[in-house]
Amino acid sequence: MASHDPAGTGLHLLLYRLLALHLHLIKGQCYHLFGLAAPFQQPVSYFRQHFEIPNRPVILTDVVSKWPAMHKWSRKHLRKAFRNTRVIVGEYPMDFDKYLTYMDGNADEMPLYLFDKHFADKAPSLAQDYQLPPQFSDDLFAAMGEKDRPDHRWLIFGPARSGSSFHQDPNATSAWNAVIYGSKKWILYPPHITPPGVHASADGADVAAPLSLTEWFMNFHKQARKGPHPAIETTVRAGELLFVPRGWWHMAINLEETLAITHNYVSTVNLPHVLKFLGSGREDLVSGCAIQDRVFLHDRFIAALRKHNPEALAGAQLPPISRTPSKKLLSHLFQNSSPDVRAHDLNLNCTNNATAEIGYMVRNHMPPAHRGEQDFKNHWTEPSGCGMGSDM
Repeated sequence: MASHDPAGTGLHLLLYRLLALHLHLIKGQCYHLFGLAAPFQQPVSYFRQHFEIPNRPVILTDVVSKWPAMHKWSRKHLRKAFRNTRVIVGEYPMDFDKYLTYMDGNADEMPLYLFDKHFADKAPSLAQDYQLPPQFSDDLFAAMGEKDRPDHRWLIFGPARSGSSFHQDPNATSAWNAVIYGSKKWILYPPHITPPGVHASADGADVAAPLSLTEWFMNFHKQARKGPHPAIETTVRAGELLFVPRGWWHMAINLEETLAITHNYVSTVNLPHVLKFLGSGREDLVSGCAIQDRVFLHDRFIAALRKHNPEALAGAQLPPISRTPSKKLLSHLFQNSSPDVRAHDLNLNCTNNATAEIGYMVRNHMPPAHRGEQDFKNHWTEPSGCGMGSDM
């Protein structure tokens, strides 16, 4: 027989956890960041040399400000764009108006999140309201064509407290995430440091993490800030874009109602890593395409590059490929397991899951630009004179 809770203890506990999470998110403005948050007027070669090649995250503050989406996209605009179709919320299709109603009335600890990879097919006008920033226009997967390439772009929309738990982006790709309105708090770790509270197998096939973002902030945020390897932590606001390098662990949580767009991509910089990943024989770890196509993705990508961009392939200096037997699917991160929902409606295989962030960098604590990923191990220290605030 179910126990009676006349005092509403369960509700009080939930409200306390939500308040505690809110306090966690608004206090403590100390950022452990490597990079630069500033108007990015340097040429693309500067971005590549100082951030993409050394695999360092950065926020770009002026590359999306002229997008039509910045002044057009709103609830009203999206309602019109999606009036004849459904969007993907929590991996299942839902009418957009119903999702808005849910957003306005929800008190969930982990609210449902709109994360739709088919938004450009459902509402083609939305795809015309933004352009690829020049820093990310070199997307080599485009050689395969839109229908054959892995999933690569998502519309992301949700209320405060919604977001994505710790993950690494699929297929060794890099990503960018642009906030149209609202704000996102991000926590990031470089590839060689597993976040506290996260347990990953050596091959990445299995990842265990707290069930909700609230749980992680309540139980592990203090360790993330004051442990031996403090997290990179920041807020990305409207009109800002975060570059998330390949392999970086990241989580994101909306501080308010937030609308964003994100892309995963392959450039000449990370092409060798992507080809090595796709050719490893671990098709169970490959995502973004139908299960039966994963084993062929490496060879089809090579063929497309030979046909459409042989220069990029020639310059990739391909690493030797060691094919290993496949193991069980990493289904809980990059695919939906429900057989009852139409494939076109679902984000079946791959989610960028809100993709990364990094905001106002500690400029006087930036490692030299020529240093690469391994040098983070020697530069993971707290900037001086930076107050953390109290921790719960």
